[in-house]
Amino acid sequence: MELDKILTGKIDKTTFQELLSEQFRKKTGIDLIQYRNEELVSTLADLLIFPKYAISKIAAPVLWTFAGLWIACLILMNFDGSSAFSLLVLGSILALPNGILLGILNFLDSLSADMSKILSLSLQTAKNILTDLNNLQSKIKEGEFELPKLSELIKGVIYVVILPSLSKVIQKKFPLIGNFVANLMERIVESLHKKTIESIEKQEKELAEKIEAKTENYVGILDKFCQKSIQKIDFVEEQSSNLVKKSIQMVSMPIRWFSISFLGVSSLFLLLMMWLFR
Repeated sequence: MELDKILTGKIDKTTFQELLSEQFRKKTGIDLIQYRNEELVSTLADLLIFPKYAISKIAAPVLWTFAGLWIACLILMNFDGSSAFSLLVLGSILALPNGILLGILNFLDSLSADMSKILSLSLQTAKNILTDLNNLQSKIKEGEFELPKLSELIKGVIYVVILPSLSKVIQKKFPLIGNFVANLMERIVESLHKKTIESIEKQEKELAEKIEAKTENYVGILDKFCQKSIQKIDFVEEQSSNLVKKSIQMVSMPIRWFSISFLGVSSLFLLLMMWLFR
């Protein structure tokens, strides 16, 4: 429910992260925010390689589009100087958004390695939390203790730990366009989160069950829950390349269709202007 609110702008990201963290803490006693530390940010920064090629991946199609447009105009045009200049200016204005859209698609298509590393770090963080959760069993006070759903844990790791850390790394690497790149990466990670949850839910029904600390077998139940959850995470890791591919496709598909449509419309418009100028 909270995710729907953030998508519709009813609550901001920080409030959403705090809500997720508080819900998880009330259930388990684990504070997810403590895992969002400088060590993880440093690890994430070292893992990612896309900052080294992002600008070139986006800029190259822009240059190709401009070059192709100018060559086509020089070949097809037979106008006087003022008409030719006007068409080149108009074409350049249309070429810029086309080139940027193609550049974004080129950038997205090259992100598989980085997204696999982000998924791997997310799942490893989830394993660490499960280990810590299992170690807390001796500290659980008398009363009801609710095991989280594994999907809740993955969701908390993605939104409370990974995404804020990723945004911090990107803002540092791209001071001028950090917000744009961060939003683009967040969309892919969110898509990856959905695909990961789908993969987990296909394996079996929820593992979560309510236990009471005063019962004699709660330690065994908690241990079993953590072991099974880690096994499910290992299974997801084996499918990581396929999950990453589908996630990138989900994000790039609307951009790809919009790019094709815009390219077609702008090309027809430019041809019409060339015909009128003759």
